[in-house]
Amino acid sequence: HRKRRVRRRTHELFSGQAQKMSKAKAPFAIVAVFLFWEAAFGVICDHWFGPAYLSGLGGESGVSVRLVSMMTAAQWIGATGQLVGIWGYTRATSIKGYTIALLLAARLLWAVPLLAAEIFTWRAAGGGPAFPRDAWFTIVAATAWASAALSAAAYSSWLSWMSALVPQNARGQFFGTRQRYLTGALIAADLIGAALVSQRTGNYQ
Repeated sequence: HRKRRVRRRTHELFSGQAQKMSKAKAPFAIVAVFLFWEAAFGVICDHWFGPAYLSGLGGESGVSVRLVSMMTAAQWIGATGQLVGIWGYTRATSIKGYTIALLLAARLLWAVPLLAAEIFTWRAAGGGPAFPRDAWFTIVAATAWASAALSAAAYSSWLSWMSALVPQNARGQFFGTRQRYLTGALIAADLIGAALVSQRTGNYQ
């Protein structure tokens, strides 16, 4: 009887602990799914607004080699943002808020060339000056630089945030699954982008 009581008590303890662990993991599982899809969206956005498509758009539009080179080099020039990111990381009061602010700004910056294109097109359609092609591509190149720099600046703080958020025994699975989402999104971005561009000449515009 004593042995049965010990076994029953041990089973109850481990069952209760397992339930507590499962409850603790449940909120993280929801957050993890969101982070996987956020990573997929981010890589598609960065790829479509990256050097391959920007340089193709510029070349097909007949802009100068200088502007095409500026757009192509945006990601490598923007990588210097990690230096500024480390400085800001050491002074941030909230790592999560700092990371979200940088990444959100990096995405929202692309509203600037989109809005400029709408304004230039509306002005040209109303009988005003022709669409300022070189000026618009200069805005695009500057936006690409700034966006890449902000994304790079958030890298260190993002890793710190994830190390605090992801349980230590789940990090391998988390980053492995996230990498699969990234790879799938990158393949999809290439296929969809190539299909859209190849429909007809000039489809970049």
